[in-house]
Amino acid sequence: RSGIKTIFVADATLRHKIMEQENYEILLNQEKVLQVPRGTSADDYIWKMAKRYHKDGTHVSIVTNDWFPIDKGQDEKITGIDRMTFMFIDDMIIFQPSLEELLKPMIPKLSVSTEKKWAKPKTTNTVEAIVPKKPVQHGKPNLSVKIQSTVVPDELLMTLKDFVSDPNRHLRKKINFSLVSSYLHSKYGGNFCKHFGYTKPKDLASLLETQGYVVLSHEGKTLYVELTEKLTSAIK
Repeated sequence: RSGIKTIFVADATLRHKIMEQENYEILLNQEKVLQVPRGTSADDYIWKMAKRYHKDGTHVSIVTNDWFPIDKGQDEKITGIDRMTFMFIDDMIIFQPSLEELLKPMIPKLSVSTEKKWAKPKTTNTVEAIVPKKPVQHGKPNLSVKIQSTVVPDELLMTLKDFVSDPNRHLRKKINFSLVSSYLHSKYGGNFCKHFGYTKPKDLASLLETQGYVVLSHEGKTLYVELTEKLTSAIK
């Protein structure tokens, strides 16, 4: 209804289990989903596709629920390619920025006086000044963690408490860390690492464990955080 063209891309490595393999094959055959060729980086494949559409004058947003190297665009002096994050809460899907924000650049400009009203929203360049140029080495030696501080910021801690105590999510002690990461990205302009000065999302997980807020565990290649009493007691 909005006129947005959507392209679905699946990683050919398929490290996660596909619950409905038969339906997935049908979508591939109908070309409703593109599969990244084996041996090709999914990030590079998506990025090259985005640049191709952008070069043709199309407004492009990359929608992802995990970390995507959108900063490559700054290195190549490309502007106009945004990153959107999404997450599911029960049956509801939430986007950041919202779809309404995404549609603003597509709405016709009515006059010169309204041009600024529909200007493309800025979402990622407002916190660069607080990011340290050389993060401090910290954490367990075998993790090679690089973070800006040895203490979890109060602002981030409160956001995490809001996340795990959300009534739509119910209070759970063990949570897939990718869900936590997606939530934080959506709260902090699509890049919570840049906001707080972390090199990558897992640096936060390691720091939370070091501070006694969580216990980390793996099931296959999936990282889980198990909340400790130190964090949950502040929620109750």
